[in-house]
Amino acid sequence: AFTTAVTLFAIALTYRVTSFIYKEMESEISASELFAPTLLAPCVLNALTGFDYGQREHYYCLFSLPYLLLRWYRYKDKTNATPPRVLAILIGLMLGVTLSFKPYFFLPPVMLELYWQLRYRRPRLLLSPECYAASLPVLAYLAHFALLPKSVTELFFHYIAPLLVHGYACFNTVKDVVVQLIYAWAIGCYFIALALASFVVRKDLRAPLLILLSTALAMVELQSKFWTYHFIPLYLYIAFTFILTLVTVTKKWSVFFRTGLITMLTSLFCICSYIFHSSVQDHWLTPWEKSLAVWSKPEDKVMLIDSSDTPWFKSALLYNLIPGSRYLWLFAIPMLEFEIKNAKSEKAEKKKKEQL
Repeated sequence: AFTTAVTLFAIALTYRVTSFIYKEMESEISASELFAPTLLAPCVLNALTGFDYGQREHYYCLFSLPYLLLRWYRYKDKTNATPPRVLAILIGLMLGVTLSFKPYFFLPPVMLELYWQLRYRRPRLLLSPECYAASLPVLAYLAHFALLPKSVTELFFHYIAPLLVHGYACFNTVKDVVVQLIYAWAIGCYFIALALASFVVRKDLRAPLLILLSTALAMVELQSKFWTYHFIPLYLYIAFTFILTLVTVTKKWSVFFRTGLITMLTSLFCICSYIFHSSVQDHWLTPWEKSLAVWSKPEDKVMLIDSSDTPWFKSALLYNLIPGSRYLWLFAIPMLEFEIKNAKSEKAEKKKKEQL
């Protein structure tokens, strides 16, 4: 319920900023060209996220879209029409909160900002309300470390953070995510979207879309991981590009027919995605639940040691159980074993064995 409420809030912000842009640029851009991708792409994303609904990447995407739309307008604007200050602050604050989730999330907006500055040479736009607002949650997050007990900061910076940075790839079987065949369709769609963004969509959106698509893929690569939720930003910009392309190639069709076609195709895709994820949920193997039904009682502490990444919290909620370990899925164990296996020296290997 919370994630759905946040999703609706993000879409409301997107709709509000899109409405403002269309009002000010009506002579330059058609309603379908603006509203179709900005409002339908998040719907496609919500359907695609499936098991990853509510992940950090999901929130980030939903709130990065209205921010990037607003920044695009700032640089394109020739009338000096000012977006509502409260709207700009809200959009900036929400982006700032989601930027604080992962340092990788800075990549798309920063690269876009650099591109727009190089193209338009308007440094004063960096002092816009949404930029100030976006910086506040990030600065507050950094400042809060000074208020934490010393033992907590030491644990975070000297144990947890290094463990994740060095051991995050422990579940990988192939180092480079691009060659993971399971994501061949996503990479294929990425290259198709690159081609469409280069030649089909309107010129002033080509470079921004190419930057967004490529930085989204770069975030997957930089994290050295092949989990599906890392692809969520890429899914959003692929969906945005595909819908914008559909609007562009049907520009000469009647409004009724093209609106019906785009809505039908989007709805069909979302329905198929929901059916697929629902079918997987129904057949998810949870063999430990038979044992829990026999042996556990409410509020028992239970520790799941499993080779898959099946969501354990569902079983915990079903039987009212408490985690028996502070490590969810015991991630620390395979990460430390990974570091031991790849240790560069005997001293490093000994240290990790002691931690294990």
